[in-house]
Amino acid sequence: MNNLIQRVRRRALSEYNTRVHGSSVPFVHVRPDAITEEGWVDAPIHPPDILEGTPRAATFTYATSGDGGMSVGLWRCTAGRFNWYFQCDEVVRILEGEVRVIVNGQEHHLEKDSLAFFGVGTASEWWVPNFVQKEFFHRHPSPVLGRFLG
Repeated sequence: MNNLIQRVRRRALSEYNTRVHGSSVPFVHVRPDAITEEGWVDAPIHPPDILEGTPRAATFTYATSGDGGMSVGLWRCTAGRFNWYFQCDEVVRILEGEVRVIVNGQEHHLEKDSLAFFGVGTASEWWVPNFVQKEFFHRHPSPVLGRFLG
C-alpha cells in the first residue's frame, strides 16, 4: 500500500510541476568543465549605482525553475564599489576573491567559502577590491512579480 501511495504522490507532483510551472525540470547536473566563456552573459551594474571604479559583472545561470521562481548560477565582478538592491531572496557563496558588503551600516567581509543570505528588498553597498565570483541561489517571492522586477 505504501508503494502505491508513493507512486501516486510522485505522479501528482510531476503533473503539478508540468501544469503550474510549464515544464518539469527534475534534475540538472553541472560539471565545472561545462562552464565556458560563451555561457557568461554581461550583467551591467546600473551606472548611477556605481560609486567608484568601473566594475564589470557577468552571470552564468545553471538552471531556472519552470515558473521562473528559482534560479541558480554564478556571478562575477571586477574591482569597483557600487550600490546593490536585492529584488529577490538570494543566498550567495563566495567561490573566489572577496567583497566587503555594507548592510544597515554594518560592514561584512565575504571571502572564499563565505555564505550569506540577502532578503528581498535589502539595500547594500558592495566594494570589490580586485575580483569576486560567487554562486547564487535566487528565490522570487512571486515568480510573476520577479518577471516584472527583472
